[in-house]
Amino acid sequence: MANYNSTILDTLIPKIKAVIFDMDGVLVDSESQHFRAHKMAIEENGGTLTKEFYSTHGISRDPLLFYADCFPDKKNNKEFLSCVSRRKLQIYRQLQEKEGILSVKPAISLVKFLYGKHIPLADGTAVYKNEAMKNLTTLGVSNFFRVIVTLDDVGGKRKPAPDIYLKVSQLLKVPPNRCLVIEDSENGVKAAAAAGMPVVVVPNAFTKTHNFTGVIIVSSFEQIKKTFSI
Repeated sequence: MANYNSTILDTLIPKIKAVIFDMDGVLVDSESQHFRAHKMAIEENGGTLTKEFYSTHGISRDPLLFYADCFPDKKNNKEFLSCVSRRKLQIYRQLQEKEGILSVKPAISLVKFLYGKHIPLADGTAVYKNEAMKNLTTLGVSNFFRVIVTLDDVGGKRKPAPDIYLKVSQLLKVPPNRCLVIEDSENGVKAAAAAGMPVVVVPNAFTKTHNFTGVIIVSSFEQIKKTFSI
């Protein structure tokens, strides 16, 4: 795992022409809600789920592949896995209605700061368009992003495939190596790396044990803001 190195980050920033934010776990404090929804749906169907297993197997993955890992004896039963997935989505929406869409406030502050410096911003997220727009609109930042790329724009190809980030680069008309990605998960880092983009990781409680190799890790969004302030 790489550590925060201010010299590396300071050297990188002058080359950056655009910043791309992930959504879940970066802008939206959603991992706890996702975990609880997964756990309830899985337990209703006779399975079990721990935070550790979700962290290593569930974050930023295709739900059906994740549920196949949770129910190995039913991994080929797509109807069953799809049923669990639909139930999880139902529970997740109920949690959002009850608790609201929660922001990662330091990340939102960074978005507004970079926007004020006229740096082109984008959001590249492995959710579908309606959910992405609902989240960003609720958080009051949808208009800060020049480009918003979701699963609808890449034929449902999830991270770690690079398609989401490559599409962002194409729409922004900024070369991949000039786009800085801000991520929180291992699959997100792999997607950005496969797209040829530098990455800064801000781990959260669910991703702090992920294997982040060859990237810059910071403990807070404030560290990124300070570097752009120089």
